[in-house]
Amino acid sequence: MFEDKPTMEPKLLSTGFAGGISFLFLAGCLSPGGIDSPDTAGEGSQRSDTAELLDTATDPLWDLDPSTLPQGATPCRDPVLVQVTTVVDGDTVWVVPYDLKSSEKVRFIGVDTPEESTDDCYSDEATFHTGQRLLGQWAWLTFDADCLDYYDRTLAYVHTGNSVSTDFFNRDLLLEGYARVLTVEPNSSFASLFTQDEDEARAAMVGGWQYCGWN
Repeated sequence: MFEDKPTMEPKLLSTGFAGGISFLFLAGCLSPGGIDSPDTAGEGSQRSDTAELLDTATDPLWDLDPSTLPQGATPCRDPVLVQVTTVVDGDTVWVVPYDLKSSEKVRFIGVDTPEESTDDCYSDEATFHTGQRLLGQWAWLTFDADCLDYYDRTLAYVHTGNSVSTDFFNRDLLLEGYARVLTVEPNSSFASLFTQDEDEARAAMVGGWQYCGWN
């Protein structure tokens, strides 16, 4: 028998676009227009609002040297600075790159959080955590051998700084028990490290390991 999961206070996290708002209701994990697309206001208005943010950006990530970030041995793409505009679930987000070329749906490499679409155990908590950490924030994406998956989602590692131990968000999801390892070749540069993180979370019985009986 597992202990009851902690009750989360309902919380609204949002990121605004000129002419419209993209809402993500965490804990319930619902939005007025669904959370699978950021296009409630149209691509042009996303660009407009993000451009305004860029003009006033003072985030220290802008000064970070991307060559210091962990990436795959043979990355398919150079690191890119993005703003996270929508959280789909714990391991999938929409972002707008700093160059404003277009929005991208990003699937985190090497990790698998519970699915919101099937209401999996601990899916709300994982989505809530990703929203708290990333929604509306700047982050760096780095890449491995393959840049796209079968669904044309961008495959990336996510970084909120250049520390491998504290700013590597893929690892954070594993260490805090919001995700389990999912290795899909050829994107396996950090598979061993991710497995160590999963083993640590399992041993500590945190997150889904405690509340969902993962094995």
